[in-house]
Amino acid sequence: MLSYIEKAREKSPQEKRRIAFSIALIVTTIILVAWAVSFKTMVELSNKESVETENSVSPIEQMKNQFGIVLKGVDKLFDGPNN
Repeated sequence: MLSYIEKAREKSPQEKRRIAFSIALIVTTIILVAWAVSFKTMVELSNKESVETENSVSPIEQMKNQFGIVLKGVDKLFDGPNN
């Protein structure tokens, strides 16, 4: 690697720019491909979660159900064992 850098230092400014541009292009391409793959995965997971959410009870409904259970328990507590 160091020998490659030494060889690059000896090249003309135009060749140095071409090498720098090529390296930047390769790195950018790798980043874009990684981003595209992760974005596709994220979209697929999001779609899967939205389908699961449509089939489940909303958090508000869950809270209402739990509050109703608590109220029934409190009601039984005050009514006593006779009722």
